[in-house]
Amino acid sequence: MEAPTPSTLLEITAHAHPGRRAAVEAALWGTGAQGVQELPGGGLRIWLAADADLTPLTATLRGLGATIEVEPVENTWAVAPEATPIGTGYAVGPPGAPPPPGRTLIEMTGGLGFGHDGTHPTTRLAFCLLESWLGRFPPASLLDLGTGAGLLAILGARQGAHAVGVDVDSTARQAARANATRNAVTVTVVEALPEAVFEAAVANIRADVLLSLLPALARRVAPGGWLILAGFRAAHAPAVAAALPGWALCEQREEDGWLGQALRRPRPG
Repeated sequence: MEAPTPSTLLEITAHAHPGRRAAVEAALWGTGAQGVQELPGGGLRIWLAADADLTPLTATLRGLGATIEVEPVENTWAVAPEATPIGTGYAVGPPGAPPPPGRTLIEMTGGLGFGHDGTHPTTRLAFCLLESWLGRFPPASLLDLGTGAGLLAILGARQGAHAVGVDVDSTARQAARANATRNAVTVTVVEALPEAVFEAAVANIRADVLLSLLPALARRVAPGGWLILAGFRAAHAPAVAAALPGWALCEQREEDGWLGQALRRPRPG
């Protein structure tokens, strides 16, 4: 299979006073970026398409007293394909990348699709918990909310679940469909939460969005079913618990201050 062709992205790094950091992060998310990387020392970084209009973002960040650095960078994933180990039995990489010994390659491309390379701590937390629970409690159906490039939905489909990925971003949906085809699995990719009920669900989404969607997501999990959550820090854990009354927290993992949780919905009675 032919490797992706090189492309150029804009790497945007912002630094601000700690008291303005949340506002700066919100401004970066507002660009439509699929993820915000937290840097040592408190900086924040995103990547956008090379032709992105940065005028509104630059004005907002300067109004917040933030410094901004913009640098064109090569999409190194496309230039030097590598597979990244993830979970216990898999590796994530672009088409044609040799997986490490004993691991199965999930072929992914996605450019700006968050989670496509498996390197962010929240992606690893969600993937590792999902891999474990799929193995121990295999569901017939899996809902992946905020599917991005489709990595988690593809994992579910590979392990036998009827997987449905949901994402409001059309570029992400396109990437998820292409990646599912590339991995010879079937994933249904849609824009809005379906009304169906699933035996299991997963969501790796930033905290504010996750909290707003949790009540609707919880209704899509069958009684006795399980849910994997990631994308939030310990400070948000009480709000997550409050949004899921009666749910049992069965497992929790932590990486670089991020949390991943596995929860189970109670059965009636």
